[in-house]
Amino acid sequence: MTVINVYIIDDSPVIAHRIRRGLEHSVGIKVAGCGSVAEFMNCNSSLKVDIAVANIPINSLNVKSFVSHVIHGKRIPLIVLVENQDEVIESIRLGVSDCVIKVLNIIDDNTFKSLAEKIRLLYNREKQINPLDKLMNEASGVKNLNGVIAIGASTGGTEATIEVLTKLPRKIPGIVVTQHMLDKFIGVYAQRLNRLCVLDVKEACDNDPILPGNVLIAPGDKHMAVKKVGHEYVVKCFKGHEVSGHCPSVDVLFDSVADACGRDAVGIILTGMGDDGAKGLKKMHDKGAFTIGQGEEGCCVYGMPQKAFELGGVSVQRALKLIPGELMNHLRRR
Repeated sequence: MTVINVYIIDDSPVIAHRIRRGLEHSVGIKVAGCGSVAEFMNCNSSLKVDIAVANIPINSLNVKSFVSHVIHGKRIPLIVLVENQDEVIESIRLGVSDCVIKVLNIIDDNTFKSLAEKIRLLYNREKQINPLDKLMNEASGVKNLNGVIAIGASTGGTEATIEVLTKLPRKIPGIVVTQHMLDKFIGVYAQRLNRLCVLDVKEACDNDPILPGNVLIAPGDKHMAVKKVGHEYVVKCFKGHEVSGHCPSVDVLFDSVADACGRDAVGIILTGMGDDGAKGLKKMHDKGAFTIGQGEEGCCVYGMPQKAFELGGVSVQRALKLIPGELMNHLRRR
């Protein structure tokens, strides 16, 4: 079994010891050491640390230099314990790999459980090689980079989209994503994806071109649609009424991709509550696009994918971990 070596950082020895005790019974996790910020900064470079966990005030004076030293100097992924969503945003802006929110600033059993899950997930992303990676990056990979890949997701979709995009190579058609999320979080989410992927990821702006190896995320308060201008595709971002209960709406994106790209597109619908995207994916499917729906097994909320499947808009249903491989197989065949 793989053992993940974790270092706990807290200026309070009592709290650091409590976090150690909370993690020491977690399967596959070993606490390699714990200490204050200063002790960690000066610890022996021979100490094997896979992930650092810090319980520090994210708005403190020296936190920026500390985060930079951990991530860029020591090259160690960092998870921080925070108190609220504003601190999550600030942490990710600083380059922190992930966060766990302490409820009412209390580190309880649920916090430890969430922390252990985040540690395993981050380790898998940073350290382990996906068996599809070699296949996906072979020279005999995707040759036709024309067209657009459109992804729609809602509840549970932030992590599901990460799971898909981090498994894709740079040599791939341009990707557009509509994820139901508050506007203030979209920029930070795009930055996080950009760090995790080999693809270039950004929050979309009106008239941005859709380029191979690039991902555009819809703004949180505007619809995003795809339009063909000459020989290239661009996105149009605009204010509008809610469609299928949302702005941005997955239906708006998929509907526009169906009209602009026809069979030269791929549609992927991931976890989410309700039916946004179902009709749009059906339109893409009817116009010849290849469409993938997330299967029920392991799906956070099997709502949007289920509605799309019931409408007949899904070419294939796959478990989340199989979607990148299914997509790449299709792109190589076309």
